[in-house]
Amino acid sequence: MFIIVQVNEGAKIITGPLVKEVEENSIFSTLFDSIFSGNYIHQNVYVEVRKTETGPWVPVQEGLEGKLLLMTTLGFIYLKYILLPCDFVVPLSQIHIPNAFTRLMEFRYQLPA
Repeated sequence: MFIIVQVNEGAKIITGPLVKEVEENSIFSTLFDSIFSGNYIHQNVYVEVRKTETGPWVPVQEGLEGKLLLMTTLGFIYLKYILLPCDFVVPLSQIHIPNAFTRLMEFRYQLPA
C-alpha cells in the first residue's frame, strides 16, 4: 500500500510530503523508523491521519504502536508524524524507586494494630 507521509516539528514541516510504500501488517513506528533511522525517541511522536488533502487530521490514539492496516481499512491516505518537544527529562540516576522490602515495611506501619 502507498501512503503520503509528512513529518512536522511543531507547525514546521521538516520532511515531506513524500509517498512511501509500506506493508499493511506493519505498525506506524516501523515506517517512522524507516524515515529517520531511529534518531527520535518514540514517546515524543504524535500520529495523525486524514482521507483527503484538505480534510481534517484525525489523531491515532495508539500513536506509533497503531497498525498501518487502519489506513486502508478506514480509507486514510495521508499520514503526519508530529515531533513533540521534550519538556522535562529526569536522568535515571535522580529517580528514587524504593525496593520491595522498604515498601512492605512502610505499608506495615500504616496497618492498624
